[in-house]
Amino acid sequence: LPIWELNIIGSPASVAAKNITTTAANIHMSQTENHLWIDGEGQMAFYPPPRAKPRGEILYENEDPSVIEQSIPPDMVLSWNRRLDFDGQRAQFSKDVQARGKIRQENREEFDWLAMGNVMEVALRRKLQFAAGSGQPTPEIDRVGFVGSVFIEGRTTLDQRQMSVEQFQLRNLTFSEFRERQPQRLHGDGPGWLSTVRYDEGSNSAADSDGPFPIAGAVSKSNSGSRLVYLRAEFARAIDGRGNLRQVDFTDRVTAIFGPVQNWNEELDPRAPQGLGPTGVQLKCQQLSLLDTGNQRNGNGLELIASGNAEVESRDYRARGQRVSYVRTKDLLVLEGDSRGQAEIWKKPLRSNTLPDA
Repeated sequence: LPIWELNIIGSPASVAAKNITTTAANIHMSQTENHLWIDGEGQMAFYPPPRAKPRGEILYENEDPSVIEQSIPPDMVLSWNRRLDFDGQRAQFSKDVQARGKIRQENREEFDWLAMGNVMEVALRRKLQFAAGSGQPTPEIDRVGFVGSVFIEGRTTLDQRQMSVEQFQLRNLTFSEFRERQPQRLHGDGPGWLSTVRYDEGSNSAADSDGPFPIAGAVSKSNSGSRLVYLRAEFARAIDGRGNLRQVDFTDRVTAIFGPVQNWNEELDPRAPQGLGPTGVQLKCQQLSLLDTGNQRNGNGLELIASGNAEVESRDYRARGQRVSYVRTKDLLVLEGDSRGQAEIWKKPLRSNTLPDA
């Protein structure tokens, strides 16, 4: 006989459907309404789909395939404190929601992330029918989103070597356009901020950087023991990530600081007595794009493109233009003007209480 209503009580109880496992003290399911819900805390894990069996004659098969599958780590694990509602395609989690996952890049980098907020939603590409039994589609994530304020922290590694640490604070975060279980796009609303400390491969230029903005050269000279750079960007409207999140764009009243640090926990503060130091840089613009151009050979590579009344300032120099771009591996800063104004650069005088010399 079909089971139309099901209540599972355990310590904890667990329900598995394809590659989704749900765990809680009490799990309720209605087949007639195609509704699964949990009052109270719980956990949901999304595992990779089962590997396809090879063609040809099977000489031996483990009688319990779950013994093998249990050793595979989940793509994402969610936990919550108040309630879960799941209609077979859309799941909503509420109160103290935490999500953990891993994003794998084409250059073998792996980004392990933790997101925290109060309301989270997950949408699958195809709906599961709880009364259908066998023949169900393998669940695939279409969209993951937080409603309201969300905080994210993460760590990027390459072959178990730490390459960067990141933190985000924003609103209404959404991961979408999943391909091979990896999100290709990110969107979040402001106001918000991002900070990162990254392992610095330095400039590939053979010559020392003694130009008007000797950022990379100065880093290598005055901080030979440091291989880390710090970046913090604040924005008013939105953040958008694309290309497997290797490009991130910030829009509207963007401010950023960039410079070398001595350890993974150090931060730069322009309000500190020493400011950003001799090699730190502060930037203001209407849109800022960060591009991670690292590959399997050199790890992290960083490009910054600022547009819309862009201003760049260091301890000794100041510049402005409609568009400013900086390529870290080449230690190359490019200023561009337009019909509304020329690109300009000044060397600051020794005394800070006078106007800069053109």
